[in-house]
Amino acid sequence: MDECSSGLFRHLGTPDAGARMVIDENFFINVVLPAGMTHELTEPEWAQYCAPFARPEDRWPILRWIQQIPIEGEPIDVVDAVLANQQTLLSGPLARLLMVGEPGAVVGQAEVAWARAHGHDLTIATVGAGTHFLPQDCPTAIAGTLRTWLSLPG
Repeated sequence: MDECSSGLFRHLGTPDAGARMVIDENFFINVVLPAGMTHELTEPEWAQYCAPFARPEDRWPILRWIQQIPIEGEPIDVVDAVLANQQTLLSGPLARLLMVGEPGAVVGQAEVAWARAHGHDLTIATVGAGTHFLPQDCPTAIAGTLRTWLSLPG
């Protein structure tokens, strides 16, 4: 996560201004969500994303999730879980597929380079223009990449 994003998420996770932005102003859904994709949502798509978070009381899970994003080594239990997951992904008998977008967001160039250097039986596939919500930005490319990787007929 880049410095700008980590600063934003650190601020959004605070119990005062961040909570007001997430709970009262619906900032995450209205601003962060669309900023995480290159695809402009249609009205029906937008309605589906907004429906579960229509009322302020529905947005508490978003705030709690934001507070669990590991930034600069905290919260330690989440950092430990991420590191354990990385070790699991690096070992074992199963092949792995990492699909990335260009320019990417959470999984950017540094993370792809790390995965390429450390990954065991890892295929890295670029699925096209996208940042964070690749299934929204690149659904056809993702399906094609999976089909090819799994050796399924087209």
